[in-house]
This record gives sequence, structure tokens and C-alpha cells, in this order.
Amino acid sequence: MFMQALSKEITEDIRCCVCGNTNPNKFKLIYRRENFDVTECNNCGFYFIPPYYRKKIEYQQYKNEAVTQAITLRK
Repeated sequence: MFMQALSKEITEDIRCCVCGNTNPNKFKLIYRRENFDVTECNNCGFYFIPPYYRKKIEYQQYKNEAVTQAITLRK
């Protein structure tokens, strides 16, 4: 299975919070969605959304009625 390379802008400020890896060449794209990518750290296998996408999310998008409802339903 061929994995797509991460673009330079997506690897900007990339850091694995589990092992501390910051080498852009040691991450791979796991899957791509319309508004974000999920990457994997090649050192420790941690999956995460790179900072490039998280910087674009406004606080209001984290906490709104739909989010509250989704969290309530999962409990």
C-alpha cells in the first residue's frame, strides 16, 4: 500500500507529543479527509492531526452545542 508524502506546509512545526520526534521525514500520511489529515509518527506509531490543521480550528469550533451533544451521547 502506497502512502502519500506529507506536504512541506503540513510538516511545519510537526512534533510527536509521545516521543518528541520533529523530523518531517519520519511521519507518514495515514488518511486524508476534506479538512484535515491524520499522520503517524514512524518512531513510535502515534496517530495525530498535525498542528497545521489544529491552528485553523477556532475555539468556537471546539465547544458548541453540537460538540456538547456528541459528548453527552457518548457517556
